[in-house]
Amino acid sequence: MKINRLLLSAFVACSILLSSCKQQNKNKQNESKKAPISNAYAPYYGIQLYSLRDMLSNDVSQAFSYIRGWGLQTVEGGPNTYGLSETDFKALLDEFGLSLVSTGTDLNELQNNLEALVTRANFYGAKFAMVAWIDHEKPFSIEDADKAISIMNEAGRLLKKEEITLVYHPHGYEFGEHASGGSLLDYMIRSADDFYFEMDTFWIHHGGVDPMAMLKQYPKAFKLMHLKDMKNGVVGDKSGSQDINHSVVLGTGQIPIAELVALGKKTGVQYFFIEDESDRVLGQVPRSLTYLGITDPDA
Repeated sequence: MKINRLLLSAFVACSILLSSCKQQNKNKQNESKKAPISNAYAPYYGIQLYSLRDMLSNDVSQAFSYIRGWGLQTVEGGPNTYGLSETDFKALLDEFGLSLVSTGTDLNELQNNLEALVTRANFYGAKFAMVAWIDHEKPFSIEDADKAISIMNEAGRLLKKEEITLVYHPHGYEFGEHASGGSLLDYMIRSADDFYFEMDTFWIHHGGVDPMAMLKQYPKAFKLMHLKDMKNGVVGDKSGSQDINHSVVLGTGQIPIAELVALGKKTGVQYFFIEDESDRVLGQVPRSLTYLGITDPDA
């Protein structure tokens, strides 16, 4: 009988503790929706939702709670809504005070269903549409580049009428040589009449080019930037692929992130998105934000 009473007491204590933990978590989530942003430039910092792809696949609300708790209010993502309708996804963005300013697209949508992109961008209030990849046989060729340039110039011209800016995100495979000198990416930048670019600091460096030198060479080409640092000692190539854990905390790798941010602000980069592809994202992003001066390391 005494044992039964002890078991009952233990069960009640555990229930109270569990209830308290749930309430604390709920309170923390509510507080995160109102998290202050301390850095004056912070509204122009955001995160690429791909960074939290695993959590988003299981619980979109939890992922958004983390992002808002980190003091961020701007995201890049889509068209993936992780199992939710666009309406429900947008409602959660609004609930957590998050603004999706750049939505993903691809060459197929640009060429065959531009209306869908315009509708999606307008629904979210996104002023940027981003192409992240050009399907190609290896190596990336002048024919691949020419096809993409033609599609993006035409789509970009039409998107401008909707006040949407089209950008292309290189992955380093574009650094093959071009007959006229320089790389295929140089050729794409020179041929971009109606679209711009999103610099991914990791992939530019990984492809064998100094991102600082590229930003100086083409100061008006890059409207968005992915902030991503590369583990010291890693040697890149032109494959456009890499071990996810070669993505490290900003300021701890081999890429001059602070200098790129400073120069990007001067050249007209409008949004800087952290993209952390590692499986340590929950630990790394807060440290990266501290490095950028957005969060208090002692908070």
